[in-house]
Amino acid sequence: MCFWTFGHLGVPLAGKNFLIYRNFIEKQGKFVIVSFSIDNKEQDWKRAIKKFNINKKGWIHGSDLLGWSSPSTVMLGVSAVPKMLFHLLLGANSS
Repeated sequence: MCFWTFGHLGVPLAGKNFLIYRNFIEKQGKFVIVSFSIDNKEQDWKRAIKKFNINKKGWIHGSDLLGWSSPSTVMLGVSAVPKMLFHLLLGANSS
């Protein structure tokens, strides 16, 4: 799960995200990447997805548009972005 904002996206298809996308999602179609935007403007959030070409099959985007007031950032301790919290690969039966 990756946390980001329009102004601090970094390079979303770099490093581990790119390798996971290329090897597991694009080639095999077995997994998804979940990205959560900490933006509070829907237009900025959607523009960044398009600009950085991360509107790909197997890449799920979410946001509650509450910015840094999002309960998700508080609950997971996100205080800066981009922030990669974890890589978790689950099989079809969640094992």
